[in-house]
Amino acid sequence: MWLAETAIDYPTLEALVAEGIKFIVLAPSQAQRCRPLPTTENPDPQWIEVGGSQIDPTLPYRCFLHGSNSDRSTETPYIDIFFYDGPISRDMGFNDVLNSSHNLARRIG
Repeated sequence: MWLAETAIDYPTLEALVAEGIKFIVLAPSQAQRCRPLPTTENPDPQWIEVGGSQIDPTLPYRCFLHGSNSDRSTETPYIDIFFYDGPISRDMGFNDVLNSSHNLARRIG
């Protein structure tokens, strides 16, 4: 789901999960911090500050909705998040990247 202007808040995330939406696309500026998923070797990973559009848009992220009203399962509900690449997005909107598939492939590469 790509919401208008990538507008989001926790009640909206909960509504999307309740409707079966599996992932959303957000702007890189909307991320403030993230952390790796816990593992056996690292059960409590540290948070990483990614404010100022520093998040890596090549990776998927997961938002757990603790305290959600969702009753679909006993597991903690979550939604996966993909962040678009800001510079590529701007180039697609305002430069010649979409004039040819070669330009687009070169820009993404």
